[in-house]
Amino acid sequence: MIIFKQKLSGLLLLCLLAFYSNFALGQTVELKGKIKKDNKPLGGVTIQVTGNGVAPQTITSKENGGFSIVLDLQKSYSVTFIKSGHVSKLIEFNTKVPADVADILYQFDFKIDLFDDLAGVSNNNAMLKPVARVAYNPTYENFMDDENYTKQVRNEQENARKIAEEIIRKQEKIRLDSLNKSWNDSLAKAKSRDSQSLADKAQQERLRLEKEKARRDSIDKVNSLAQEAVKEKARLEAEAKLKEKQKQEAELAASLAAKAKQKAIDDSTQKAQADAKALADAKAKEDKDRLESEAKLKEKQRLEAEQAASLAAKEKAQAEAKALSEAKAKEEKDRLEAEAKLKEKQRLEAEQLAGIAAKEKAIADAKLLQDKKAQNDKVEQERKAKLLAEIEAKKQMLAKANSVEEKSKPLPKTAPIPKIVDSDYRDGVTEETITEANRVIYRTVIKKEGLAFNYQKIVYSWGGIFYFRNESSVTEISFNQDINNAKEKK
Repeated sequence: MIIFKQKLSGLLLLCLLAFYSNFALGQTVELKGKIKKDNKPLGGVTIQVTGNGVAPQTITSKENGGFSIVLDLQKSYSVTFIKSGHVSKLIEFNTKVPADVADILYQFDFKIDLFDDLAGVSNNNAMLKPVARVAYNPTYENFMDDENYTKQVRNEQENARKIAEEIIRKQEKIRLDSLNKSWNDSLAKAKSRDSQSLADKAQQERLRLEKEKARRDSIDKVNSLAQEAVKEKARLEAEAKLKEKQKQEAELAASLAAKAKQKAIDDSTQKAQADAKALADAKAKEDKDRLESEAKLKEKQRLEAEQAASLAAKEKAQAEAKALSEAKAKEEKDRLEAEAKLKEKQRLEAEQLAGIAAKEKAIADAKLLQDKKAQNDKVEQERKAKLLAEIEAKKQMLAKANSVEEKSKPLPKTAPIPKIVDSDYRDGVTEETITEANRVIYRTVIKKEGLAFNYQKIVYSWGGIFYFRNESSVTEISFNQDINNAKEKK
């Protein structure tokens, strides 16, 4: 980052030039600055100054990072800052100034930051560009850097630096990954040796268990053969008992079948007798149901006739009740309409009375408001008059205080003073720049409570600079002092 600031200007420069008039100190610009790294002073930096038609210079920064270089005016210089292990930085400095201001001694302070050359970032195209371009600015009457260019280069270098840091970070990660892999491989080999030893022990234990199992299997086999002989004997005895049991069951089944056959014959005879009795009962029940159905139909017809007669009587009674209800409803409706008309009449009369009262109150309030406004207008006029008097008194005091140092510059007859229209500006501070064919006007309008104060700095193409306050010529000091005072009171 490069930070430039103006150290000497205006009246102070004129006084210095007058004081050193017997010494050839004009025609130069002194560069003074500080070199830092990570916000800490950086000493031992080599500073090389080169340029066409100038003698090369080489100096070294102090332990506190400070340095000072004197350059001749009307030249073009390249100032390079170099330190081993760091990215070098370059500044282009054009000391050409107009002839009428070439006898002024200029001085600038600035700061410059260096950083480590990581991953060869110094070879990046962004790092080879000048970090700042400085030239004389006639508007500010001093040397200024190209802020847009400086900001762009700073962003490019910062991006390149971030990329280099990312490369370093990745390389470090690769290195750590490699160390971790070696460590893991060593652990894997140790684990493999331990696993092999455990496998050998497991193999020996497996062989021992197999021998023990074979011995036990032999014993179990002998025992098993003895048990099978006992089981076979028991099986043969069980089969003999089963055959005897099956024989007894067959004889029992034959006896049960004969009994079942006789029972079936007896059941068939009983069923035929039961079916005949059920048929006679069904016929008797059918006759009974038919007689009961005919009786129920006659009873239903009688009930329907009675219901029809009752329904006719009920409808007649409902019609009579409806007629009576409608008569009563009409009577009630007429009564309610009469009451509603009476209430509406009373409401209208009340509204008329309220309107008359509100109108009388509005007239009284309007008169009171008018009286209050007149009183406020009177107070406001008195306040503005007092303010104008105070401003005029302060103007006179300032004019009297500056009468010794003020010396009006002659205004060319061909350069009329621009005028303003107060109503074109709003309350507050308005700053504007007007560019004309042969001059540039820097205008500051300060408007407060309807009163406007016009301050204008006019810079002519032929080099003349004039200052005005409300169309009156003033000195630069008085001009700046008035603007600062007016802004502080804002």
